[in-house]
Amino acid sequence: MLHVTHEPAVEPSWEGGALGLRLRLAAEQAPEKTAYVDDHGPVTYAELLELTCAWRAELRARGVAPGDPVAWQLPNCVESAAIFLAVLDLGAVAVPVVPIYRRKEVSFICGQTGAKLLFVPGGDPRFDFAAGVADDVPSVREVVPVRPGSRWPATPAADPRPDAHTPASAREVAVVVYTSGTESNPKGVLHSQATLLYEVGTMQRFLGLSGADVFFMPSPLAHITGLLNGIITPISLGGTTVLQEKWDAATALRLVERHGCTYSVMATPFLQQMFALPGAREALRAFRYVRCGGADIPRSLMDAAAACEVTVLRVYGLSEIPTVTCTRPEWEAERLAGTDGVPLENIRLRVLDEDDRELPSGTPGHIVAAGPEMFLGYLDPVLNEGAFTAEGLFRTGDLGVLDADGRLRITGRAKDIIVRGGENISAMEVEEALRKHPSISDVAVVGVPDPVMGQRACAYLVTGDALLGPEELRAFLTGTGLAIQKSPEHVVRVDELPRTPAGKVKKEALRASFSERTP
Repeated sequence: MLHVTHEPAVEPSWEGGALGLRLRLAAEQAPEKTAYVDDHGPVTYAELLELTCAWRAELRARGVAPGDPVAWQLPNCVESAAIFLAVLDLGAVAVPVVPIYRRKEVSFICGQTGAKLLFVPGGDPRFDFAAGVADDVPSVREVVPVRPGSRWPATPAADPRPDAHTPASAREVAVVVYTSGTESNPKGVLHSQATLLYEVGTMQRFLGLSGADVFFMPSPLAHITGLLNGIITPISLGGTTVLQEKWDAATALRLVERHGCTYSVMATPFLQQMFALPGAREALRAFRYVRCGGADIPRSLMDAAAACEVTVLRVYGLSEIPTVTCTRPEWEAERLAGTDGVPLENIRLRVLDEDDRELPSGTPGHIVAAGPEMFLGYLDPVLNEGAFTAEGLFRTGDLGVLDADGRLRITGRAKDIIVRGGENISAMEVEEALRKHPSISDVAVVGVPDPVMGQRACAYLVTGDALLGPEELRAFLTGTGLAIQKSPEHVVRVDELPRTPAGKVKKEALRASFSERTP
């Protein structure tokens, strides 16, 4: 049983009941309506409810009890949604794991949460997702392969349909979402159904979302973005969700046009790639809103969206507080392009100096925030130390400016992370792995600008006479168990790293030197 490790500054609450009850209501009101479309075809709300009950029976048959953590690492497919819903239905704790993680990260997550089961893709010729995790983690009783498109468990059992599990309190832990790496190891972020469901009502009021919307979701369902906007929000509203299993801009464009998608939340590079394709104007015309974050939104993208009559909204959020700010759809282009938006309802947002004193408008500082959708603390309670102000506001680690109208503009990151295509990569984690290479005596990894991905990783290496390039580093890092996306795509060999008198690497100097090298 996982417990709350921090008392939130704002009491979470929900409207409309638990997610399982919302699924049942949608299935009763419109049983033949399409709930999901994935690479393997459509599924109605009646079928989704049946699948959820079947997977709930599967969990029970495998010994899962209320409060038990259950991990799943699957691509964007109906099975991902059904297993997540079944875990909540049973009163167990969902531990979603993004598909790019490999043995090192998956074993860490399963070990820290004490996961009893791990569901992984079955039949994937490229990689054996099940290999090694059960050996690494004593709590994992079974690693269960699931073939995307199979829909049902291997041996579906009968299961009655009692009411879905209703949490005893708004602080009952339901989900552990892992950050994508702001430190050496990802952080386990505790959420209840209440903290995650709060956003549903907020987006209903802020953007007028409803069951008539068709959601497009290319981001992993195991990521906070996919979880909220590919499962929780559309099911709560009775909408339809179109899932993309593997990102490809041309395929995404076809899916959006074919199914008349009206809403999405995605990383900026995804949208850039779609707008760059021929036929984007016609294919994307059904979109009412697309919310973008994870990387800066260039003015050229805003102009391309305006030409297609698509409203692109900048959004700022974290796993800990999924949506802090968002731009308003009625704002003109200049206001949309120059800010990351205003705080959503009941979000408390401040910019502080180094001594936690509130700064006047227009002065950059440290962003702190709190609200009903704020997490319930980190799984490791040690991480809560210093993560909150005396008033209980969360220290985001980001830097920004609030203007006189309360609009936020992100100016930088205090955390040493690289934001590649909307995913956070820990520079420290990559550095620690590279230091194990016999030819590397010193290393620093920094994020450098990239017009497509927002940022890419550049490794500055001290290697003596050894010559190492991106290919050699990629082979070495994947051999240690790291995801391939974490491999630096630029390598610079140096005689020594610039350091402060205290011995800290001057990463700003490295970023500046990269900019000087790049025309």
